[in-house]
Order: sequence, then C-alpha cells, then structure tokens
Amino acid sequence: GLLGVGVAWAIATPKAEVSSLDVADGTFESLPPGPITRGFSPRFGEWSGDPVEVVEEPDGNRRLRFMETGNVKGDPKGGASACNAFQFIDLAALRHQWQANDSDARQTLELSAKFERKPSSIDEAFPKLRATLRIYLFDTDPETIAEGWPHVLADVVAVGKKTVRLEPGETSGKVTTTCLLEPEATVALITLGTGVGMESNTPIALGNYYADNVELTLTSSPRLPVRFVK
Repeated sequence: GLLGVGVAWAIATPKAEVSSLDVADGTFESLPPGPITRGFSPRFGEWSGDPVEVVEEPDGNRRLRFMETGNVKGDPKGGASACNAFQFIDLAALRHQWQANDSDARQTLELSAKFERKPSSIDEAFPKLRATLRIYLFDTDPETIAEGWPHVLADVVAVGKKTVRLEPGETSGKVTTTCLLEPEATVALITLGTGVGMESNTPIALGNYYADNVELTLTSSPRLPVRFVK
C-alpha cells in the first residue's frame, strides 16, 4: 500500500522542464576569424565589447580570444582592468516560444561557457587573472542599457555571476551561473570576460584566455504547495 501511494505521488508530481534558448554564434563557428564589433552594440544577437577576436584553431574549431583589457564606453578615465564580450537577448520575443505566462511556474535562466587559459609571458605579472561569466536582466531596451552603462546596473532586475581562476595551461569544464527570470524582465545581457584582478586605467595585453560553447537554458519548475506546521 505504501509503495502504491509512493508511485502515485511520483506520477502526479509535475516535473521541471528545461528549454534551450538561442544565443547567436554561441560556438563562434559561423563568425569569420577576426575582431568582433568594438564598443557596445545595442542590437540583439550580436557580439560586441572590448578588444576580442574570433580565432580558428588548427582543427578548424573557432572560439573567442580575449586580446586586451579596455573600457567598452571608450572613456579614457574609466577602468580598463577587464576584457569583456557582450550580447543582448530579447526575452520579450522568446517568451512566446517557451510560454512563460504560467504564473504558477518558477523560471530560472542558466548561462554556461567553457574557458581555457594558455601559458603566457604575463602569467607572473598577473597571478589573479580570472574568467567571469555574467547574466543581467533588465526591464528596458538595449539602447538605454548601452547609453547608460555602467550606471544602468543600478536598475538591474536580476543578476547571476560566476568567476573561475585557471592555472596556465588549464581548461575549465562547463562554467555556469543562474538567476531567477523575473516576470518584468524583457532583456538579458550576457557577458564573457577576463579580469586581471587589479585596478587599471590603461589597456593590458592579454591574448591567452579563450571562451567557447556559450549556452543559455530556461528551467521551468512548478511551485509546489507549502504547508506551515506549528
């Protein structure tokens, strides 16, 4: 009898659903080798940012290489301690695909990527060199975010961040970060970056950090009833 009840509960309990969302050129295979758009592109589905480039390996695989730290707004007085690549995701349009109007569901976004750090002459000078994965959610448009960066971060709806520190010659596994998909969020900004771990207002040459296999998924989990017992 107890076994029968357990099986019935397992069948009746709603399951979480995982959906893969589109990240344009997440594997960089369809992009030509060379620099990506400099600055902050306000268009959906386009990589842009600091000095980074798409490189093609001897085996034909293409991935992103972080070349130099910079300031994405081009502010000479701004910080230049990191090298970042950005892409805007249109959450408002994607909601029609995943049917996220179920008020009883709890949606979570997961951003993932793989990083590699090759040995370089700068290894001793920057022992705290690290890779960072971020996802920001906003209730506004990409143009406003690009124009107001970085002060617009004060208006962020939700954020997820993951930092890893690799040794020279080390390749990461799948690095992930998550954040709740708030119902008012209309735009996601995903960021891949490397930081030198110190303040700098002048560009620093890198060239030994790589990123690849960028993926974004949505997990919809049922909100199970909660009973408080005194």
